[in-house]
Amino acid sequence: VPSNAPFVLPLEEAVAICRERAPDAFVVVDAAHALGSLPLKLGKPLADAVLTNCHKWFCGPKGTALLHVPSEHQDWVEPLVISHGFGTDFASGFYWTGLSDFSSWLALDACLAFWEAAGLDGARLYGQYLVTDGAEMLADAWGTGLGIPVE
Repeated sequence: VPSNAPFVLPLEEAVAICRERAPDAFVVVDAAHALGSLPLKLGKPLADAVLTNCHKWFCGPKGTALLHVPSEHQDWVEPLVISHGFGTDFASGFYWTGLSDFSSWLALDACLAFWEAAGLDGARLYGQYLVTDGAEMLADAWGTGLGIPVE
């Protein structure tokens, strides 16, 4: 989902092109707007790594994000800043990168609890309804059509 356009990029096709042209490449998907706006399936990702932000459509605190790297790549993917937890396990190498304010990570639990109680799927559907309804209302008022299909 680009930040400046309301559509979903063809991720499967893009990753397939990368794999076709560079079979040995490590494919990383920047899914900054995906968490909260799309269902993420990290159990079997298309790419070798996925990054997404928690503070955008997931409504989490600024500075929170998610990096998903399947276990087969965790032995060689390393943080740019090597600090306290480096070398103990994959996740610990990324946790403590120096003088950071951890309050956003501590507040993320409240965000997760909210989405668990409210239901992320229902909120996502309602948001899609509002966007579609608003886009169609403006297109009718302006005598134009939608730039992309609603689907």
